[in-house]
Amino acid sequence: MSYDYPNQPPIHPGMTSLVPSEPKRPWWQARWLIALVGLGVGIAIGAGAAGGGPKTKTVAGPTTTTTATTTATATVAGPAVTVTAHPTRTVTKTFTPQPASSFSDGTYVVGTDIQPGRYRTDGRGDDASIGCYWSRNGDLSGENILANGIIRGPTTVEVRSGDAAFEVSGGCQWAKAG
Repeated sequence: MSYDYPNQPPIHPGMTSLVPSEPKRPWWQARWLIALVGLGVGIAIGAGAAGGGPKTKTVAGPTTTTTATTTATATVAGPAVTVTAHPTRTVTKTFTPQPASSFSDGTYVVGTDIQPGRYRTDGRGDDASIGCYWSRNGDLSGENILANGIIRGPTTVEVRSGDAAFEVSGGCQWAKAG
């Protein structure tokens, strides 16, 4: 028995559907393969970015206070009464970092990162032929240098309360003297 449907092509022997099937993609165009290659490239870039980065330093900073407030609202409806409760809980945490016992390359704010006083180094830095650099700065821009030097051996520097910053480079380790 045969049915005629207007605007429909006839079904031929061997055809299972009137909708043409999508042609099979070559193996190198498979979506899973493209996703896998993309994942591999992302991992390689991430691993490359993780290694060989700049040196980090930990210094004392200002006291930080964080306050978090959580508010929960509940409404209960009854036959004739509606009760609304607004409990509030506030938690305050205060953190005061300890001053660093020693430090290396960087610019340190006097009174915040380091305290005024005498600082000492053994003068062994990254490259003994170049030495280490230090400067006492009158401002944080580094434009107003009060005193500075390049050292290649044990040195003590007096950081004064009027100094804005103490800047060091070259890899020498500095620590408060006595």
